[in-house]
Amino acid sequence: MGRTLIRGLRALVRFGLILRREQVNRRPGALVVDRDGRLVDVMILDVAEGQIQAVCSIVNPDKLRHLGPVGDLDLLRRERS
Repeated sequence: MGRTLIRGLRALVRFGLILRREQVNRRPGALVVDRDGRLVDVMILDVAEGQIQAVCSIVNPDKLRHLGPVGDLDLLRRERS
């Protein structure tokens, strides 16, 4: 699980995204923002006994809008293709 997560995080860098570690709903997680500071992803880690069990990723702009300005992850993907 950890190696897969690291590969995914490296992919974020290729898209020019910035990862900010945060507590999300009292659990370890991260906010992913674009270069303009707009939110494109919220990740929450499910950790048990010091091991990552699961990663929940929310990229639906409609579910993120209440947190502030939202970026367009699909547009970023198309620009990189």
